[in-house]
Amino acid sequence: MSPSGNRIKSDKQMNWLKIIAIVGGVITIIFFMGSLTSLPSLLFASAPIMYFVVLKWVAVIVGLYLAWYEFFKRKGYSWALFSLVVAVLWNPIWEFHFGLSNWQTLDVVASVILLALVIVELRGGSVSDASPA
Repeated sequence: MSPSGNRIKSDKQMNWLKIIAIVGGVITIIFFMGSLTSLPSLLFASAPIMYFVVLKWVAVIVGLYLAWYEFFKRKGYSWALFSLVVAVLWNPIWEFHFGLSNWQTLDVVASVILLALVIVELRGGSVSDASPA
């Protein structure tokens, strides 16, 4: 295959990786912001705590994927570090026990930063050009 053929295949692969990163970020934002509302009670009426279990699994999967994507594919080291922090804080296996107001604050902060990441990706910019801090 010609070098330009390899580049086209690589570009298509990067587009899919980018789409997955954007969709994952948006889903996580929805879950984070939903935790501030009555959404857990509406979706899981019999056991609202299940919403937070699902939230933690979504956050850890998306966080690990974004960390991998940013570190290995985009060389966005600060974004990769942020994504790893999200994966560690929201992991469902070794849980961190914070008060409700602390979790709500973390949800909002993580949502705002993830939203910035998604906006930069949608605009076609390089997330590694914009640091999260």
